[in-house]
Amino acid sequence: MRALFWISAALLAWAQVGYGLFLAALRRLGAPEFSPPSPNGVRPRVSLIVAAYREESVIAEKVANALALDWPRDRLELIVAVDGGGEPGADFTAQRARAAGADVVLELPRMGKYRAQDTAVGQASGDLSRSPTPMPCGIATRSPISLPRSATRRSATRAARSAS
Repeated sequence: MRALFWISAALLAWAQVGYGLFLAALRRLGAPEFSPPSPNGVRPRVSLIVAAYREESVIAEKVANALALDWPRDRLELIVAVDGGGEPGADFTAQRARAAGADVVLELPRMGKYRAQDTAVGQASGDLSRSPTPMPCGIATRSPISLPRSATRRSATRAARSAS
C-alpha cells in the first residue's frame, strides 16, 4: 500500500512539474520544435470561433487579438457567434465584431454558449475549427478535442493532426 502511494505521488509530480521541466531542458539542449509536414506545404484553412454574449465592451479587442495570432490571414476564417444578438434589446456586440474585422458574424437567438458554438461550426468553411475557450468541443474536426486557452492556432492544428 505504501509503494502504491509513492508511485502515485511520483506520477502526479511528474505530470505537474517534471514533464514541463523535461520539455524545457530539451528546448535548451537545442531539440527542434515539432512541426508536422503540411500536404504540399500549404497550411490548412482554420476557422476560429468566438462565442459572445453581451460582450460589446471587449469584442473588438478579442477580434483584434484573434487576427494577430500566428497564422496566415488568408488561411483564417474568424466567426463570431453572438448569442442573443438576434433578439430585441440586444447590445452592439455584433456591430462591433463586424467593425473589428470578423469574417462572419452570426446574430443568434439566446441559446447558450455551446449551442452558439455548434451553430458556428456548422457555418465554418475551414479545414479545422477552433474555439479559444476550453470546452468539450474545443476543436471541431468532427471529433471532440479540448485545448487549453493558451493554445495558438499552430498548436491547435498540430493537436488536430495528431488526433486524426
